[in-house]
Amino acid sequence: MRSIALLLLPVAAMPVAAQEPLRMVRIETDRPAVVSRALHDAGIDVEHGHTYSDEDGGGLELIVAAQEQAWLEEQGFGVRLVREGRPLRDRLDALNGGQEGIPSGYADLAGILAQMNAAAARNPSICQVVDLTARYGTPPTHEGRHIHAVRISDNVSTDEAEPAVLIVSAHHSREIGTPIVALRAIDNLVDGYGVDQRVTDAVDDHEIWIAPVWNPDGYEHVYNVDDFWRKNRRDNGDGTRGVDLNRNYPVGWGVCGGSQNTSGQTYEGPSAASEPETQTMLAFAEDRRFARVGDIHSYASEVRYGYGCWAHPWDPHYESIASDLSALSGYFGETGSSCCLGGDIHMHTHQNGALSFLWEIGTSFHPSFASADSEADTIWNAVVELIDRPSAISGRITSAWNGASVEAEIELLAVPFSNGERHRSAPRHGLYHAHPPAGTYMLSISADGFEPAEATVTVSGSTPSAIQDVALVPLCRADTNHDGTVSPQDFNAWVLAFNNQAPACDQNGDGLCSPQDFNAWIANFNAGCP
Repeated sequence: MRSIALLLLPVAAMPVAAQEPLRMVRIETDRPAVVSRALHDAGIDVEHGHTYSDEDGGGLELIVAAQEQAWLEEQGFGVRLVREGRPLRDRLDALNGGQEGIPSGYADLAGILAQMNAAAARNPSICQVVDLTARYGTPPTHEGRHIHAVRISDNVSTDEAEPAVLIVSAHHSREIGTPIVALRAIDNLVDGYGVDQRVTDAVDDHEIWIAPVWNPDGYEHVYNVDDFWRKNRRDNGDGTRGVDLNRNYPVGWGVCGGSQNTSGQTYEGPSAASEPETQTMLAFAEDRRFARVGDIHSYASEVRYGYGCWAHPWDPHYESIASDLSALSGYFGETGSSCCLGGDIHMHTHQNGALSFLWEIGTSFHPSFASADSEADTIWNAVVELIDRPSAISGRITSAWNGASVEAEIELLAVPFSNGERHRSAPRHGLYHAHPPAGTYMLSISADGFEPAEATVTVSGSTPSAIQDVALVPLCRADTNHDGTVSPQDFNAWVLAFNNQAPACDQNGDGLCSPQDFNAWIANFNAGCP
């Protein structure tokens, strides 16, 4: 088998017809892992698990555009065309289970939305379908579509103080087995509520969001035009289309694993968060502040964690959890660090401290429906484990005077974060979460308009869980009625607090409500607010 030099230049951009199908090719190499990494760094979409072997030898199986195939040939690789992309619906209708075919069962985008609505109709008290594009006022996709998700909770119409969990699939549209995993999770939660105790507890104790197709334009293109299509359907203005949505998020955008070649399968977009799908996820995450996230992709039969190109101080702990989830998924504990940055799990981890993992399910982009259906059943064990896993550290940040929720920054002192990671409480209910390994941690809590506070938390055990609620004292103590101003009305509010022995009575900060606080209130009133 021919040896290839591995100092490869990036793939050069070359405009192609917007509707030209992608193609599956095989390249010969006796060093697939090494060549995979070199091609990945040069901007070709390839994973080390995408290998083949036959009577002529072995190598890597890739999906490329025409100009990427030409580039591979220029580099000296022996390239063999397997087939060109074609509409998934044609394969369902014409091949229907043949050697290369896919038995019927995969739905188009409308069919997936119909399954989501059917689940909500079966139990509307715990399940509802939400148009996220409309909810957050973000732009529709480039072809005018909206993104939908299912929300599942015991009081689904009420915004309760519960940790939010997200399961999302089909950032990459050709990974057609991934929505099956999400739809199975929806059905199991809705139909198992009140029947399966673990499901009932998960629904009662969490707000669960499941989005089966995050790339609706791409999925429709796969179904009707090209079953190898990966990206969204942005018109790049040079004859090419599409941005890799899982390279477009702002955390680590452009650092590694993406390409600036518009025709490439990992094109990261003209700028961070340039795409409407990405903008919708950013608004969604900012609102919900997810505690745990599972992102479903294919294929490699493993669970991935971390940043890949950046270090995280808890990587060994995250790898251990990923191994447990991999074993539950039927992948024998196989794990891997992320292949890139600019993905949604990186954003959720970095901005909100979410415990985030990426599944690479199965051994094909296009498994038979029976295979995808069976794998969805197996992976469900890991999905419900992630949903139900307690946060290592969690609690509520509130005002000490009126119990209102407070949006605060929570810093874990002495933890060597090196990439600006944040942990924040949600303004709607004050919940926060962090997922460190067992140990003792000093928390520093700060919020606008409140005195900073510290708390020491110890977590222990194989699945550590410690709850630390923190009540912050308003910075302006004389504002007894908490209306944002200091006025004579605050004296009446202080008298009422004194009579009720309420927290706002404590003006001298000694933790008591006593006559001495009257003089302190006068002093605070004269001092005014900062």
